[in-house]
Amino acid sequence: MMERILTGFLFALAIAALSLPGFVLPALPILMIAAVAVICMRELADALSVYGLKPLRFMSLAGAACVAAPLLAPLVHGDPGWRLLARSAPDAAFLEAAGGVRSLVISLLATGYAAASGIMLMLVMASIMGVILKEGPKVLLDAVATSAMIMYIAFPLSCLVLMLVALPDGYLWMLAAMAVSWVTDVTAFFAGSFFGRHKIVPAISPKKTWEGGIGGAIGGMLVMTAWFLLFMRSPFPDEAPSTVFLLAAGAVTGFLCSASAQLGDWFASAVKRFCGVKDFGTVLPGHGGVLDRFDSVLFSAPTLLLCALVFYIVR
Repeated sequence: MMERILTGFLFALAIAALSLPGFVLPALPILMIAAVAVICMRELADALSVYGLKPLRFMSLAGAACVAAPLLAPLVHGDPGWRLLARSAPDAAFLEAAGGVRSLVISLLATGYAAASGIMLMLVMASIMGVILKEGPKVLLDAVATSAMIMYIAFPLSCLVLMLVALPDGYLWMLAAMAVSWVTDVTAFFAGSFFGRHKIVPAISPKKTWEGGIGGAIGGMLVMTAWFLLFMRSPFPDEAPSTVFLLAAGAVTGFLCSASAQLGDWFASAVKRFCGVKDFGTVLPGHGGVLDRFDSVLFSAPTLLLCALVFYIVR
């Protein structure tokens, strides 16, 4: 247990060291996310190869293009002027021309989502046809496995980049997506270790319990509620949401993201059992590979992005 805790702590420090400089250089967290996508896709390809599948490994590099696709959104709309951590509004004339905060956020999200989806679909079709044309129709499963790597890893990670470029204080949203996932993991681990009695999905993950799942959900709700109260006070006084609204939004968002994170963990466990491997890698003692740490983020990031869209529409 101590090895797992120490590795998790050091891993969190490493992510912080790579993310926090984004306050000055926004390109750094984007490069980090792209690198995570490449590493995770390589680890998944290794696991699938144990089962006997042969996905195209070079597509892991192409997956980085899907991750970076949302960067096209500000290029289409112009720089919205969001400040990474400052509580200041974008240029008033630009904001008025865009139709206000809600319209701008929705437009940027739609453009970035469309760009990521379009590039993902092109990569999926290219990978399927590339495998089939090279080896013939008998290797259709390899082609499907290659395209699945893009849909499972690269596309969800593109949601983190989309937060950066489409949401006010998107840097904070990106950090929240990772924080809620890992807080859920930690609280679920300790709650399950001390109070776990009733198994949830023993066929997939024998150690997962209802008590651990509830503990993880509580942890996710607490961290997101605190996050909303601290950072989601609108920089525009006439639109400042009430404390009650922030409490409700934080609790609901935390629950949904925590549930998604745990589903992501279970899905990864199912994939590992399918492939016959214990972990996706060995780079992180006590945890496995990078994908073993980001499996929950792959499900929680799209969920948080959807919650952010709803938040800016209804607030």
